[in-house]
Amino acid sequence: MEVLFDITFYAGLGKSRFAELASAGDEVMGLLLPVARWLPPNPDEAFALLLGVAGAAHGPAVLLRQACSE
Repeated sequence: MEVLFDITFYAGLGKSRFAELASAGDEVMGLLLPVARWLPPNPDEAFALLLGVAGAAHGPAVLLRQACSE
């Protein structure tokens, strides 16, 4: 799952050009991670859960945006 996430979110996105988006993403993770920690028994599983939810919500939009801009 980690490899799929990395491919979806890091391949060819050029986040260094959009530092404000990376910063906003960090803020969202900071807000949601404490909530995600209520569910699984350990922090690693909570982080994995949050990545899964983020991927499900954000991944298709990123791929569509990339496809439309090419």
